[in-house]
Amino acid sequence: MKKILLIALIIATSWDSNFAHDGDTTCTGNCKDSTISTLVGEWAYTNFAYRIVDRVHACDNFITDDDAFLRFNFDANGTYTKTFGNGSNKTVETGTWDVSDDNANVVLFNKDGSLAEFIKIGKLENEKVELELNIESAGLSDLFCTQINVLNFSKNILPLNNSVIK
Repeated sequence: MKKILLIALIIATSWDSNFAHDGDTTCTGNCKDSTISTLVGEWAYTNFAYRIVDRVHACDNFITDDDAFLRFNFDANGTYTKTFGNGSNKTVETGTWDVSDDNANVVLFNKDGSLAEFIKIGKLENEKVELELNIESAGLSDLFCTQINVLNFSKNILPLNNSVIK
């Protein structure tokens, strides 16, 4: 009986340490550390990207841009790099990052000293994460529709092709 309880305890402890984030903040244990550990690495936005044609109707009038990209690289030392643009224009932002105490947001502290950027974490798995960004305040409104703010990222891969999903 003691062996069974010990095995159950080991499995439960192992499960909790592997848990990262399931879109809510009700987890028990040290979820913040697990979330940070899972987020370390490079994440590429792979759903779609486009060039805005008409600023007034940005989400209605755009051209698919196969060269557009958005990547985050979260380092274990607490620094980040956000890289976005297209084939002719690239912007790199650096700073420090953390996960909020409630395990609900990635918090970026830009090196230039601007206000912290809070990015809500949706589902987080080892190779995929759903992030909710404020496109305008993140400086991405020239590449992405401001009405779409929940973006799916994949870890350690580059987008093979960008296609619009409506």
